[in-house]
Amino acid sequence: MTENSVLFSEAFAFAAFCQLHEVDFVLESGVYKGVSTEIWSLFAKDVAAVDIFIPPEAEARLARRSSVKLMTGDGRVVLPSLLEEQPKRRTAIFIDGPKGELAIRLALS
Repeated sequence: MTENSVLFSEAFAFAAFCQLHEVDFVLESGVYKGVSTEIWSLFAKDVAAVDIFIPPEAEARLARRSSVKLMTGDGRVVLPSLLEEQPKRRTAIFIDGPKGELAIRLALS
């Protein structure tokens, strides 16, 4: 794990939730260095991660992960459209950005 990335306990809890509910598609808002995105790619069939800016470090980290799709954009717009495209998938969403009240608004939308 790297500084400011997902905590091990958070990743473990999310992975356990996904396994319990047989999730095969993970949507993530907030990429930063791509650490959590890489973790999701270890167990999910497909991972779509969106951020306003994808750092080169994240692109390099995830380049070999064929199951990962990185997208530049606003998670408040992109995530709902991805859900609409594949309504029957067993999907989990990890909101790692934005933070605070904006994260709550995104989760409720």
